[in-house]
Amino acid sequence: MAGDIGLMVDRVYGVARRLNNILLTILLTARLFVAIFPAMHVGQDYLEIAILLLCGARFVFLVADLVRGAMTWRRAMFPAIVLLGVVAAFGGYQSRLLMKIAAGLAEAGILGFAIAVAVSRSRDDTRPFEERLIDRLQLFVPLQLARFAVSEMLILHAAVTGLFRRGRKSPQGYSYVENSIFRIMPLLILFGSPADVFIIDLVLRALHVKGWLWTALLTGSDLYLLLWTYGMLVTMRERPHEITERYLRVYKGIFGNAAIALDSIEAAALVPQAKAGKTEGCADLSLRGTSKVEIRLSRPTRVVRWFVPEPEQISCVTVSADDPNVFCRAIAQNRSATP
Repeated sequence: MAGDIGLMVDRVYGVARRLNNILLTILLTARLFVAIFPAMHVGQDYLEIAILLLCGARFVFLVADLVRGAMTWRRAMFPAIVLLGVVAAFGGYQSRLLMKIAAGLAEAGILGFAIAVAVSRSRDDTRPFEERLIDRLQLFVPLQLARFAVSEMLILHAAVTGLFRRGRKSPQGYSYVENSIFRIMPLLILFGSPADVFIIDLVLRALHVKGWLWTALLTGSDLYLLLWTYGMLVTMRERPHEITERYLRVYKGIFGNAAIALDSIEAAALVPQAKAGKTEGCADLSLRGTSKVEIRLSRPTRVVRWFVPEPEQISCVTVSADDPNVFCRAIAQNRSATP
């Protein structure tokens, strides 16, 4: 009995959705004729109201299909964009305002959905948070745009949390950023920005240009750059190299990482300063101005680099280390202790 009722509800739902689509098509065609033949403008306002109501109903059907599992998020994106375009074209100023609000809410909803799914990872998914988040976001936007959005979000979040949570202990591991130029970049920008703003303001005054707007833009850019460099420094401090029971996990902040099986490591050695350039066939996850350690493997491992579309399988990885001798000894000890 319950199955018969469910089947009947599905049939009624399908008929109502098809009828809505047919009526919407007919009214859009009629509205097109009104635009081509101005003499047929009688009842145009009622026609546009009917189109908006049918668009609203179509959107409800779209959401219902998503909830019922009859349509995927990816397939729902294009019809939703078309509906918003129709509303903007035929609805006047109020509808265009509602469309912008709906688009903003949709973007926030997509990002929130992706973050929620990425946070609630399965137990066997040991990838970093940013990789899981990118996997979800690229269902809705191109991969490069997803990478850019995630990097900006993580770096700014790290900057804010770093400022308001000062004094907390850094994660245990082997650091690699304290001897690099990234450690002093925020200070260079902080002390150099006032001079930049002052000089630009003097130049604009000398040229008799009302430069308050340019000064404000320069100040805002310097503040953003200060936050960005500090956030990048925090992400590197929050992701030190670490050795677990079976893996050596190496990082370059959020811009690169690899999980290397300890039993696949053949050797880990300090790279001489004279040979500090890039080695062909070796994935470079190092920073400028730091000591580098080259890790050679007996079999390829998965190396993720931020702006390389697909992870690579590479048998050699170069990373930075603040204390390379301690880092190499720890790798050797744990490698020998691995069954």
